[in-house]
Formats: sequence, structure tokens, C-alpha cells
Amino acid sequence: MWITDMRHFLDDNGMPVVSGPPGRVASYLGGIVLALGKAPFDELVVTGIPCRRRPGRRPCPGHICAIKRTNPRRIEWICPQCKDEGVIYNWEGTYWDREPLA
Repeated sequence: MWITDMRHFLDDNGMPVVSGPPGRVASYLGGIVLALGKAPFDELVVTGIPCRRRPGRRPCPGHICAIKRTNPRRIEWICPQCKDEGVIYNWEGTYWDREPLA
């Protein structure tokens, strides 16, 4: 289970880290945040993002499903094929957040 604070993938200027392994993880998890975009809370979204796991050194054929939750605010995601899963916190107000500020 991945437990992620998206602020950890931002540089001092609030922009995503882009190089090396942290940049790849930021791109992957940021893509999940972007895919939920303006989706309502508590509504499951099939993102179309391919799973990044490689069970048995073969690419997982699954695609990520995710849902935004309200209390506490978080994004829960899972690959229904291999069961890789995680929770993303503190995405609001970051580079990947496409919701208008209230």
C-alpha cells in the first residue's frame, strides 16, 4: 500500500520534481490526481492509467481505478488486476489539482 503526500513531490517553487525515480513516481501519482479532475467525491473513476507494477517481471495488464473521499480528503486508488493500491493526501492546491479554488 502506497501512502503519499503529494507535497513531497514538489520543489521549492511548487513545481513537480521531474528527474529520476522521484520524478517518475510524481508523474504516475500526479496522473491519478489529474484523472480525477472535476470528478465528484465518492464516485469511482476508471482512469485508463496503466498499472506500473510488473508481477513476475511482466507488465500488469490492469488500469487504475480511483475515488476521491471527503473525510479526511484523500484519493484512494487500486489496480483491480494485481491489487496494487494506495492513498494520496495533500493534492489540493498542488500542480496536479484542477479544481477551482473555493
